[in-house]
Amino acid sequence: MGHGILFLKGNSIKDPSVSKILSDLRTRLRSISLIHERLLHKDPLEKVNIGFYLETLLREIKQVSGVHPDFIEIQTDIMQFEMNLDPLTNLGFILNELFTNSIKHAFPNGEKGIIKVQFQVEADKKILIYSDNGVGIPEDVNLNNSNLFGIQLIKIFASHIHAKVELTSQNGTQWKFIF
Repeated sequence: MGHGILFLKGNSIKDPSVSKILSDLRTRLRSISLIHERLLHKDPLEKVNIGFYLETLLREIKQVSGVHPDFIEIQTDIMQFEMNLDPLTNLGFILNELFTNSIKHAFPNGEKGIIKVQFQVEADKKILIYSDNGVGIPEDVNLNNSNLFGIQLIKIFASHIHAKVELTSQNGTQWKFIF
């Protein structure tokens, strides 16, 4: 519903920069609603296969983003593991934001790119690694005191699962979440 309202409002906006902001918000809301829809029919205590969930989610986010299917290649290496819905929902929100940012910033001028998502369990720690081979994050962006909306969202969702977040930018961008 929220993305429908933004669509209607976006059609009446004449300023291209405001229209772009509303379009980005509409895409985020649509992706989030897909995540919510997928989980709505589950028992909150039920465990979900993370491999199936994340791979399905990535396909849906790619489709909703409107990116040409040949533009972005998604590679996954996701350990088959079952998780409760609460942390899985937050991982879904994190992936949505990271994928949206990669599409928007990492591959300028229609360049093709690769997005990799890995999930592993080591001892009692779960590790999610998200990377792209795009242009990387500008040097002046600092994870700890960034005012960028996307980074703030990522940090909020990561805090919900008590994740330590690491960000590197060499040959693209890599985010690592350890929880």
